[in-house]
Amino acid sequence: RRRHTRSLCDWSSDVCSSDLLCAKSANFIFHDGQELPCAQLEAMAATRGSIILQWKTLKVETAKAFRNAKCQPTLWLDSLPDDSARAIALSTAPEISVQVHHIGEAAAEALAQYEGSLHFEFCNYGSFEDTNGHVILLRRLIKDASDFYSLRQQCLGLRVARVLAESLVKELNIDVSSLSFSAYEMLAQYKGKLSITVAEISASEMKRILDSANDNAAIEILVSRWDEQLVAAIGSCRSGDRKSTRL
Repeated sequence: RRRHTRSLCDWSSDVCSSDLLCAKSANFIFHDGQELPCAQLEAMAATRGSIILQWKTLKVETAKAFRNAKCQPTLWLDSLPDDSARAIALSTAPEISVQVHHIGEAAAEALAQYEGSLHFEFCNYGSFEDTNGHVILLRRLIKDASDFYSLRQQCLGLRVARVLAESLVKELNIDVSSLSFSAYEMLAQYKGKLSITVAEISASEMKRILDSANDNAAIEILVSRWDEQLVAAIGSCRSGDRKSTRL
């Protein structure tokens, strides 16, 4: 029998529970379909390594196995159920990373209550929605970020834009495929360094965000497609010495 208690490995072929109970540090990765008994997962979680779960979803029984964890769980999921998020929030793990395609309002609010270091992001342009739960989670993430926060969204709602604009983080990096006029105006009130990457934007949208930007803001706008109208709109916007705008 092979022993690989310090490597990314397949639980069924490489290690047994006796190895895990003795190991001080171990790293494990499980893909979708590679499920294991909760007792064995708890033994793994007791080590000071990392556990990566690449699953479609996380069952509440599995989430509870991390309640007394010393490891650093990384969860790559399609979705995170509400009960599982509540269980994860009670974990004693020092750090948890979560990447999901979708998270509901209740699950987002529950995850925000986790007391350790939380790393959260959407994959494939998932988005924070304009719900109480999503706003609570976003506020928590920005507060933890302190100096810099990066957000990738399909679209940006007004409540989410307001949270970003009112944040005290020194620098924001926002990557969106589309953004409403109202969200643009809200973001323009942000007082730190703002970088916006947008897939496509019209000349009128560009002129409006530049004209409404806070005079003390440092704005960087990255656009995928340029045309003559867009260049003309940039040239016609108000741009005094007080404003720093880089395109």
